[in-house]
Amino acid sequence: MKACCVLLGILPVLTWAAPAITDFVPQGWTLEQQVDGDLNGDGRADKVLVLQQQDAANWQDNEGLGSPRLNLNPRTLLVLWNTPQGYKEAVRNTTLLPSANSADTPCLADPLDDGGISIRKQVLLVDLHYWLSCGSYSVNHMRYTFRHQQGAWPLIGLDVDSSARNNEDTERSSYNFATGKALYTGVKTQNTASGGSKVVRSSKPSRISNPRVDLGQTDVEVRLGRWLEQHAL
Repeated sequence: MKACCVLLGILPVLTWAAPAITDFVPQGWTLEQQVDGDLNGDGRADKVLVLQQQDAANWQDNEGLGSPRLNLNPRTLLVLWNTPQGYKEAVRNTTLLPSANSADTPCLADPLDDGGISIRKQVLLVDLHYWLSCGSYSVNHMRYTFRHQQGAWPLIGLDVDSSARNNEDTERSSYNFATGKALYTGVKTQNTASGGSKVVRSSKPSRISNPRVDLGQTDVEVRLGRWLEQHAL
């Protein structure tokens, strides 16, 4: 019995450590953005991470207009539950967030520069801002709204804002997939017969179907793009 007790006394005591945020960042990747907020109503601050791969092979030289070096490293959107046992993966998406640059459109600015991730009233907001430093005056801003419900992460809302840097015309299409309602609003400047101009405001409510898009899907953009081709306001 004594020998047993002595042996136990010299054995190392093993302790369990709860998963840390860094445990969810794979080797060769970096944590680019992090936001905190309650996403499931339990009063704990969950976390949403934007991860970016750091692979030199994903940098591309650009000899035309735009940035001379294009960062094409992929991004991952990762949601973590904050549990009493530590952080636990809730959902991840590897295709929704574009890379910092685009090989097809080198003048396109990083969509996350004036966009980003946020949490508001237990919903996850993903804002992507598109504008080109050359070749076009168009500006487009897209806001995706996801909500956790019954184990899934459905897209419950989409807002698309369009404008141009060389005039004051604006358009907004707001889709509420939870209620099946949508609203288009526009402000355009039109020339008059007398040579002047006037501002014309328009508004058009609509009923819409649900595209059945979920954050856990690997083809969110494809599914939503097909739906918008048929139902865009």
